[in-house]
This record gives sequence, structure tokens and C-alpha cells, in this order.
Amino acid sequence: MTILNLAEKIYPFHQTDLWNMRVDGELDILSDAALYLNHYRLNETAAMVWDLCDSKHNALEISEK
Repeated sequence: MTILNLAEKIYPFHQTDLWNMRVDGELDILSDAALYLNHYRLNETAAMVWDLCDSKHNALEISEK
């Protein structure tokens, strides 16, 4: 099995304990996993990848965007 074959079989998705909001084209993600509040800021490119991780796009499709 090649990496490309594997990428066609992986459908990434978000965790369910996350909140997010857009600020000036960037995406802020908050998580309360393990009783700690974590904050992540994604730039436009990372936010686009995040949006595509919806279990409808496989890893290969995401990499080609």
C-alpha cells in the first residue's frame, strides 16, 4: 500500500469538545480537554485545512486543495 492509497482512506474529523471563532481571517480554537483550557490560533491556510476536516474529505483531497 502506498502513501497515496492510504491518504485516500483517511477521513479526518474534529474533536467534539472544541469551540471556534473567526478573527480577521484566522481561526481561534478553544478546547477544554483534560480540564485545561487550551487556545490555538490557525492562520488562513491552517483554517482552510481545519474546515476540510469534516469527515467528508479524505487526506488526499485535502492535500490537493
